[in-house]
Amino acid sequence: MPPLEFSRSCWLPAEPAAVYAFHADPRNIVHVSPPGQDARIVEGAGPAVAGALFEVEVTVLGYLPLAWQARWQDVEPPRLLCDTSSNALFRHWEHRHEFAPAPEGGTILTDRVRYALPGGWLGRLVGATLVRALFAGMFAYRHRRTQAWFRQTPSSA
Repeated sequence: MPPLEFSRSCWLPAEPAAVYAFHADPRNIVHVSPPGQDARIVEGAGPAVAGALFEVEVTVLGYLPLAWQARWQDVEPPRLLCDTSSNALFRHWEHRHEFAPAPEGGTILTDRVRYALPGGWLGRLVGATLVRALFAGMFAYRHRRTQAWFRQTPSSA
């Protein structure tokens, strides 16, 4: 079965290079993680480099600790970052962060996630319903927090 897909976009009041730089530093996950998903970087702080690993400890559903190790797959400043993971909850994980200049100024950020859970048809059902709903809430929150971050950082516009 092919992986499931989820995407969400938002406008940010900053140029693509600034938005890219924010996302290229895994330490910034702590600034955009929803309540109940406390995150901290364990390894791999600093700018994204293709092939480099980073590890985040995150709390899932408010109480389940999860060590998340990911690799920067594609690094194309200032338009694309893609991280992949194979040792987390997902059988397949690919998260693309796409940064495009907005016609009115600023940046359109699009998060695209291709994912698959283990467990055959049951994993696919859970992925298409529960996980998709969790992603919708999580990315809506992350985008609001990222917008607030750049509104408070006038030099990035």
